[in-house]
Amino acid sequence: TFDSAGSSATTSSTTSQTFTFNTPGNYTVTVAATNESCPNSATSSASIVVLQPIQVSTLTPIYICNNDPYTLVANISGTPTNVIWSDQSDFSNQLNSGPGDYDIVVSTSGTYYIQALNGYCGDTASTVITFNSPTQASFTPNSPIGCGPLTVSFDNTSIQTQSFLWDFGNGLLDSTNFEPVVTYTIPGDYEVQLTIIDSICPVSDTATYIITVLPQETIDLVDEV
Repeated sequence: TFDSAGSSATTSSTTSQTFTFNTPGNYTVTVAATNESCPNSATSSASIVVLQPIQVSTLTPIYICNNDPYTLVANISGTPTNVIWSDQSDFSNQLNSGPGDYDIVVSTSGTYYIQALNGYCGDTASTVITFNSPTQASFTPNSPIGCGPLTVSFDNTSIQTQSFLWDFGNGLLDSTNFEPVVTYTIPGDYEVQLTIIDSICPVSDTATYIITVLPQETIDLVDEV
């Protein structure tokens, strides 16, 4: 009989069992052996430790308008025992000071890699940073022309997007949605503006696009006598 940490016991005539532990934690597995021919039994236990999965994520790409040093920050879940930042994909050149140093300061454009391990599982991520990158506003509408009501979604491809302002040309403004969706109901031409503002340098840039909403076509039937 196999008992996996308080779950229902499994009785089997085989000497091995497979059990999947899905939740991190400490488990005690107990096996009890009995012999129907003899009135005795024996038990044995083993401890199983299931670690929380390690996941690493970083912001990428990153554009910096000047050459000031920038702190790369990693978001790590789980309990790694070793964290390595490197400018090499094989992690041969370690940049951080030790296992508990999750962030590094960089001043050179390029790709930086991070690896988090605990001896059993791990994860890697990378980020691309560009220094002295000018602010550039850029966007593309998916439907720049069509019959009303016309719903348009905007693909924001700007560089330096810490602060932005949309003007949809219909009296509506938006500084919250990075890639908004707008519905135009009245026929006409609408000049959409996206302004990107960089408060560090400080500079700004604006991109525009004309959205054309056509009237719905109607057909009048005339009875002729």
